Amino acid sequence: MSNTILILGLGNPTPKYQNTKHNVGFMVADSLSRLLNASFTSSKFNAEVSSVTQKFGDKPVKIILAKPQTYMNLSGDAARALTDYYKIPPQNILVVYDDVSLPPNSIRLRNDGSAGGHNGVRDIILKLNTDQFPRLKVGIGDNGVIPLADYVLGKYTPPTLSDKTNFIDNVAKYTMQLIKNKVEKGLFGDNDTQVFKTD
Repeated sequence: MSNTILILGLGNPTPKYQNTKHNVGFMVADSLSRLLNASFTSSKFNAEVSSVTQKFGDKPVKIILAKPQTYMNLSGDAARALTDYYKIPPQNILVVYDDVSLPPNSIRLRNDGSAGGHNGVRDIILKLNTDQFPRLKVGIGDNGVIPLADYVLGKYTPPTLSDKTNFIDNVAKYTMQLIKNKVEKGLFGDNDTQVFKTD
């Protein structure tokens, strides 16, 4: 197994989209950077990137956190640039993004598969020419009333934001466990079985 793992959190750049449901991938990446004491910097990869080496037992692993800055629908540009430069195989990528088909405050791990209607994932599949990469879906629900495009771009506001931040921090801790699984067992986790919901 390659000793480099890419965690790609999806979202939209600029303050306009900060704290929106569509940006939970960015929020997880930010929480992970705090856990790892790492900082994001702009890069040539069309992304903000943070890189840190973490030891799991006696195994040093380079963990790259990335937030594409191309807007959601072109997330594959950053994915392709990063994987080409660091020679990262698809199975060492974990894409983190919002999913309206899952209830709020729930997550689901998938090791491969279609985009499921998510434009950011669709572009990654297109640019990498494969759907054989793991992804962690973060549930945001769908209230069925507000048009979907407006709903996913809606902001979390206090006190909802505080509750969401606690959940996101739990997702980041869970993601660290998935990375540990990957290092020790060669797989982030069993397909579709690691699902949880928090209060």
